[in-house]
Amino acid sequence: MSAIRTIKTGIRQLGIAEDDERNLYHRLTNERSVRKMTPLQLLIVVDELRRLGFKPKSGSNQGGRQGKPALDGKYLGKLRSLWIALYNLGVVKDRRDSAMESFVLGRQVEVAAIRFIHTPGDAAAAIEALKAMAARAGVDWNNNAGQPKEMRAMGYKIAWAQWRKLVGGQEPIAGAFWLEVEQLVGRSVAGRPLDQDEWISVMNAFGERVRACHTAEEPL
Repeated sequence: MSAIRTIKTGIRQLGIAEDDERNLYHRLTNERSVRKMTPLQLLIVVDELRRLGFKPKSGSNQGGRQGKPALDGKYLGKLRSLWIALYNLGVVKDRRDSAMESFVLGRQVEVAAIRFIHTPGDAAAAIEALKAMAARAGVDWNNNAGQPKEMRAMGYKIAWAQWRKLVGGQEPIAGAFWLEVEQLVGRSVAGRPLDQDEWISVMNAFGERVRACHTAEEPL
């Protein structure tokens, strides 16, 4: 779905009146029409609609396997999380399970399908390959002594790498990062670390901005 269609869907879902809609656009982008916005401005509006409670509906073919059974398997959750992280880092262009399965089965493991990956040995090669790709995109998987608990979360590690991409050649400032995170989740993070769902929301929002600014490095 295009960013404009997503915005219009969000406006309808939230019941925002026409005048309020245009005021919202103007407050966020200084424009009163989505047709005049840049791609980055459109993403800013989408982020705000999500903060207000908009929940885009999942596509009927989310996994990209129409007419086929959904993927399963003991390690699918871990593999899927890493694959979507790579998508949000701008490393791969296709977030669907079918693209992940092609990568994993074509390059990493010798089984017929992901649902047959049940042992650590079978899964290790695929998981480490995906983590290595994320590391090349700037993710620091190390947990240092004395590191706060919230900085050990996978969501933080991915989001911080995304933030470094978004600020370009500038030195990333932690204070600015956390301020942006608070705006995206709609609350202060002081004394209450983000949960997994909140980090997913942040990573997805940052991912839209990363993909708007960067060309995928791994054309899968």
